[in-house]
Amino acid sequence: MTVEQMHDLSINNKLTIQNTKCACFYCLKTFDGSDVVRFIDNGNTARCPACGTDAVLPRIVDIDTLKELHKHYF
Repeated sequence: MTVEQMHDLSINNKLTIQNTKCACFYCLKTFDGSDVVRFIDNGNTARCPACGTDAVLPRIVDIDTLKELHKHYF
């Protein structure tokens, strides 16, 4: 999966984060999807419960991939 495809998973992801482990490519934290309580984009895009950034992936990826996403988008 490309960096761009991974990034697409962080948009309009409210339904895909439910009942799964998630990761934030801004702060590099992992957490349960149920920990997400804040959303943007009309309630459709998750915000990280640790840092508040809308960089939540509905899966845990390796730290190197998270760092690559962080570098590319931030």
